[in-house]
Amino acid sequence: MNNKFLKNIGDEEFTILKAIEELNELAEALTKSLTKRSVKFPNQDIVDEMGDVWVRTYYLKELCIKHDPDFVEKYSKRVSEKFKLIRNYKKEQTKVF
Repeated sequence: MNNKFLKNIGDEEFTILKAIEELNELAEALTKSLTKRSVKFPNQDIVDEMGDVWVRTYYLKELCIKHDPDFVEKYSKRVSEKFKLIRNYKKEQTKVF
């Protein structure tokens, strides 16, 4: 993203756009590790992008809390449900997540 564009948007839009950018970069790094035999898993790109995604989703979470005081409760509930779902799938040996 070019800096001139970034100066013209608010902090909230910037936070969302940066999260999207980092998620896309992680998706690209993961895709390359699956589709290109010369790219190993995990590689430094994946490490870097996972770290970047963690940081950007932290700020995105803070933005969500600002707009919805119940966000942490809803978020925590969803995370717990997803972990439980995945554990059940693993017990059943299915690959549907």
